[in-house]
Order: sequence, then C-alpha cells, then structure tokens
Amino acid sequence: MITRLRAIRSEVLNPTIETAGGRIIKTMGDGFLIEFTSPVDAVRAAIDVQAQMDKREKGPEDQRLRFRIGVNLGDIVEDDGDVLGDGVNVAARLEALSAPGGACISRSVYDQLRGKVDVDLTPMGPQKVKNIPEPVDVWRVEIEGAAPAPTMQFELPDRPSIVILPFVNMSSDPDQEYFCDGMAEDVTTALSRFSELFVVARSTASTYKGRNVDVREVSRALSVQYVLEGSVRSSGRKLRVTAQLIDAVNDRHVWAEKYDGSVEDIFDFQDELTQSIVGAVAPGVKNAELERHRKRAISDLSAWGLIVRSRAECMSMTPDGMTRGIELARKATVIEPENANGFNAIAGCHVFEAIYGWNRPAAEAAALHNEASAEAFKLDRTNEFSLISRAHSLLLIGRREEPIALLRRAMEINPNEAACIGNLGVALIWNGQSEEGLDLIDKALRLSPKDQWAPFMMANRSVAAYNASDFELALHLAEEASADYPNFPTAARAIVASLGMLGRSEEANAALTNLDRLLPGVSISSSRLAFLNFKEEDTERYLEGLRRAGMPE
Repeated sequence: MITRLRAIRSEVLNPTIETAGGRIIKTMGDGFLIEFTSPVDAVRAAIDVQAQMDKREKGPEDQRLRFRIGVNLGDIVEDDGDVLGDGVNVAARLEALSAPGGACISRSVYDQLRGKVDVDLTPMGPQKVKNIPEPVDVWRVEIEGAAPAPTMQFELPDRPSIVILPFVNMSSDPDQEYFCDGMAEDVTTALSRFSELFVVARSTASTYKGRNVDVREVSRALSVQYVLEGSVRSSGRKLRVTAQLIDAVNDRHVWAEKYDGSVEDIFDFQDELTQSIVGAVAPGVKNAELERHRKRAISDLSAWGLIVRSRAECMSMTPDGMTRGIELARKATVIEPENANGFNAIAGCHVFEAIYGWNRPAAEAAALHNEASAEAFKLDRTNEFSLISRAHSLLLIGRREEPIALLRRAMEINPNEAACIGNLGVALIWNGQSEEGLDLIDKALRLSPKDQWAPFMMANRSVAAYNASDFELALHLAEEASADYPNFPTAARAIVASLGMLGRSEEANAALTNLDRLLPGVSISSSRLAFLNFKEEDTERYLEGLRRAGMPE
C-alpha cells in the first residue's frame, strides 16, 4: 500500500499540483496539505487528480486507493514551515465530508468558481463540523466515479419530518411570486402546529427558491424524511395548484394531487393540502386536532397578500422598509379588520422602530406597537404571533417575567415555529437565564438554520457571551451575525461593545462609524433604550463597553 501511495504521489499528485501552481506543505500519514494561489486552480487540480485516480484504480472497491478532497479559501498563519488557522481547519473538515473519489468546497470557494469551472456543484447545506463554532456552507463537486453522497448532517428526528419547498410560479405574472410564497408559508405554518411533526421553517426552505434541486440533497442538507414540492398556475381568476409529497430517504413518491378552482378557493386548497400531508406523514393525528388547529380563512385574498408583502418589507431592516411595511399592513386591516395577523404585521414593524429609534421617537413607536399588538391579542389570543407581539410590548417597557410567560404559551401553541422558540430564548437571555435561552436558540437554529431571524438569534448568543464577560466569543458571534445581516443594528452594536471591552480602539472606532451609519446619532442614552428589559448589571456592563469604544453620552 505504501509503495502504491508513493507511486501515486510521484505520477499523479506531484505533476498535477505543479501544473496548477500548488505546493505540498506537509504530509500527514496518507493525507496531504496543499496550498494553491487560486481556489479555481485548486478545484481544477482536485478534479484532475480524482479523474486520474478513477482511471488508475480499477480493482475491487475494497482494494482501491481513493482520495477525499476538501477545498477552502481562508486566512492561514505560517509557523516554522507549517501553516495553521481556521482556513486549514475548515479544509480538513470538508475533506471528512467528501465522498471517496470526490471533493467538497466551502462557500468562499464556491463564490470564486461560478462561471470559471465547468462542473456541477450540489449544495449540501450548512454542515456542523468539529472545532468550528458555526455551521459551514458546503457544496459537493460532482466528479464522475465518486462514491455516493455523504449521509445526513443530523440524525433524523424521532417524529415525521418535512420541508415544504417554495412553490413554483408557472405564470408569467411576477406578482404571482407573492402568491406562491404565501401559499408555501401558510401550509408550513399550518403543519408546524402539530407536535407530531418536525417542520423546517419557511425561511430556511425559501433558500431553495428559484433553484433546480434534487430532493435527496434537500433531505440530507436539512435532515428530513419528507419533501413537498408544488406549483401554482393562474389564468385570470382560475387557479391550478399541484403538489407532490416525496419520501426522500426511501426515494419514493407518497402521493401527488392537483387542485383546480378559483382565487377565492385558496384557503380550501391550503386546508386540503394540509390534511393530505398530515394524513400521509402522521396518521396518528386526530381529525379533531386538525379541525382545532386549522388556519382561519381570510375572506379577501388581497388582505392576505398585503400581509405577506408587509413582512418582507419589515425584514429589510431599514427605516423605509418599516414605513412601507406599516402602510401595507394597515391596508390589510381595512380590508380584513378581523384578521389578527394584519395587526401583528404592524406591530412587527413598530417594534424595530422603537428599539432603533427609526422614523419617530422611540416612545411613540412603543405606544403604536402596544396599540397594534393589543388589537391583535383581542382578535385572537390563540395566535402565536399575537402572543409574541404582546410579549414585545411588555419587553419595550422593561417588564421581564410576564413576556416570558406569554412566549412560553406561544411555544406551546406552535412548538415547531422557530420564531416562538427563538424569541423565548432571547427573552431568557435578557433576563439573565442564559443557559436555557441558549439551548432554545440552538433549537430554533436547528429547526431553521437559515431563518430570517437567525441573525437576531445569533446576535443574542453574542449578548449571552458578553454578559458572561467572554468578549472574544461575543465579538466572534456578533461578527457572524453582522456578516449575514449587515443592516442589523443589534449585531453592529454588539461588535462595538465587545471591541470596547477588548481595548481594540482602532477597530472599535471603525465599528462605531458603521453603527452610526445604521443608527444616525447613536449614543449611550439612545442605546440604553435597547436594554430596558436587561438586568441592571448587564445593562451597565454593555454600556461600559460602548463608552470604552468612544460612543458619546
């Protein structure tokens, strides 16, 4: 075996690496650490090496020499002829994820490859790897002769698990995208109410929008058994909704259905679709529970569409986005005044205005939030988002225990909704109960690793680390959240405070400039409003970091 490996190095590796401008830095048993000047050259070399190995090693599978290859682009540190650092560590973890005869690459490499290398790249989703704090986005390089794809990222849940992929718009009208998005979102929400099911959050599923995907890859990336695909075709007021449920683990169709009707039938479609899915993947769910949790129909589709658009504007995390979101949601409440979600959408925008002082004085925004959330709560106290809105109103005036009780009730109503789990986790961290809070945030991120609220949850993991005086970890987590969501002020403020406590004044000054871009005129006094529901000692520790960073009073 050693003789064969030496021959392969001499006849395959060395000439291929040299041609690609790389160099072998060190040998580790039967492994090699190789540096290239370009990620494109590195991937081309990986493909070339594996193609040569496939032709060369033609014996029985258990006697063939096969390489696994991981390619990462990142910073390294040279130390006495060796190279160290996270860039190397990630490459090593990617190699472990690769199939024999294959290769895996990180997002940093993927971003460099597009249009430069003629090879198919299959997303494997975020992968949790050893000694790397956060999941790594991974793509598999499709190389002929490679072994079957790696197994799932996580173990399958102990209950039926499902993801609803974005519904495909089969019409030429771009406005139908909102309809398709809302259809998938409402089916996801309806299904997530059943404790018998593990349902991947809509915002994670939406990352597959507009992509041709292999449902088996989706299953592996998200660690679920069932995948629902659907499409919507419209002509005037006529609609055709098609859907198919696939058992991706066993590679079989469970069922496929076609629903014809009019725009006015959309909620009947959703009910039929939900019942079909529940009946297929969770036969133990009783009809009575189905009826109790069925989503209440909204009488006018335009109100429903306005709410969907309002939520999208809110998540832009800009002052103008909040204004547009409020206007859209107000129109929805005029059309459908009995729909609690219209008022919840208004409250969702006002809460960010209050926290960040956008568009109006914080006190005024808090009062408007309270008004909208109170109306939503009056209309539907069993709506988990109404409970979240009421909890936010209490948090805005510095209350701690009552909001936690409301958020626990919201999670009981919808135990699979990442927003319920994550908001409770954040409130517990603010209340000094970091251990339980972090567990819940981790659960929310597991349920929805690409959730639209993931940066918010990640930023508050930073808060927990900061409160524990682990300022290096707080900085790392805040920077990750900010990279995913650059307009998110909570993460930007956490970076400033952490750098202040670490005494890194030059970096703190740059971070403060960025925060001032997001929150013009930000100060200690305005920041204090963001910590009303913190314990006093945690608030003062945070403000101390901001002062040390140079934030004006």
